[in-house]
Amino acid sequence: MDSGASQRRLQAGVLGYDPRPEPVNIGERLVWQRDGLGLSQTEMARKLGVDPSTLASWGRGKGVPLGELPGTR
Repeated sequence: MDSGASQRRLQAGVLGYDPRPEPVNIGERLVWQRDGLGLSQTEMARKLGVDPSTLASWGRGKGVPLGELPGTR
């Protein structure tokens, strides 16, 4: 886990909320969640059952996930 993600998790624990701005689309939400969990793009893609390049494309707003993602329940 990188030190930036560790710092954000500590802030969220101390503050009782996540101080980062709320994401406004699915791509931002995926990046926000991944960053907040301290996961690499590869780790997050594995948990969702998708290729890392697919996750990267979603994060850049190039396409959106269709249907229900595996690993989200």
